[in-house]
Amino acid sequence: MFPKALRASKIVALGLLLGRVLAAEAQAVPRQGEADHLKTPALHRGASLSGWVKADSGVVLDPARCRVVFTPHERVDPEDTLAVEAVARMNREAKVDARGFFQVLDLIPGEYKIHAEQDDALAEDRGTIQVAKGAAVVLSAPFLLEPPLDLEIAVKPAKDWHGRPWVVHVERSGYRPETSVGAFTSEEGIARFPRQHRGLYMVNISDAVGEGRVTARDLYFDVPTARREFPISWVEVEGTIRRDNHPLRAALWFGDSLDLASGLLKSDDEGRFSGTLMRDGTWSIQVKTQAPPLSVDLERTIEAKNGRAEIEIEIPAPVE
Repeated sequence: MFPKALRASKIVALGLLLGRVLAAEAQAVPRQGEADHLKTPALHRGASLSGWVKADSGVVLDPARCRVVFTPHERVDPEDTLAVEAVARMNREAKVDARGFFQVLDLIPGEYKIHAEQDDALAEDRGTIQVAKGAAVVLSAPFLLEPPLDLEIAVKPAKDWHGRPWVVHVERSGYRPETSVGAFTSEEGIARFPRQHRGLYMVNISDAVGEGRVTARDLYFDVPTARREFPISWVEVEGTIRRDNHPLRAALWFGDSLDLASGLLKSDDEGRFSGTLMRDGTWSIQVKTQAPPLSVDLERTIEAKNGRAEIEIEIPAPVE
């Protein structure tokens, strides 16, 4: 029963999608030339969408190279050939005139991702927009073309304590996590991120195996080649952890109140631990054990000498 019902629902969904495509194509109004409807929004029997593209300082709008791309935001089974072909027929492009105006006509109803493109510039992604049957949609805000930034994150020293490249992630502040991009540093300790938007970014730097991390938030980049340097003075830490004078086998999560640095160290059956932290100073430490089950939050200050530090942690026994 269930597989048949599932197949039936897929057939209905495909029928509705094909119906939208065929109906829109049947209602399409013949056009005499693209130039005629780059002037002013016009009413047509099919759905339409129009708007503007503007150039920021440092960019020249070029109608020969600028286009607005409409991509259907439809979720279909990639093995369903008919559905894939139907969605492919929804892809559209629009050219812009010298003033930056664009209009696409006879759109098939549905949800679209829209973005403007020009090879020497970037424009914000507008996310998705729903186009209803027969609607004439006019975007209120223009797409703004801006010069791309080539971000460079320089980490010193150039290699982590394993002798391997650092891992760097940059993410636009206030945007979806999908905007995060990562790269390894070069032999010179530089991670490069070409063609990025100007604005605020969060930068994460970690060692090659993810034992330690440092974070910088709300860094503003707005010059053609934006470069920031991050000196890192890691600390080799050795220590012991005990409870009621007995050694503990535990995981010790080192962090801080602003989540700007973190590290994980583990103790053995003798309560000894060693490893590397990204800095010295005051840390919040979360101690977790399995036998007996225990979770304790502590705060300790690590004082490094010549890049090394020792720490002893004593967890008080529970009060009976």
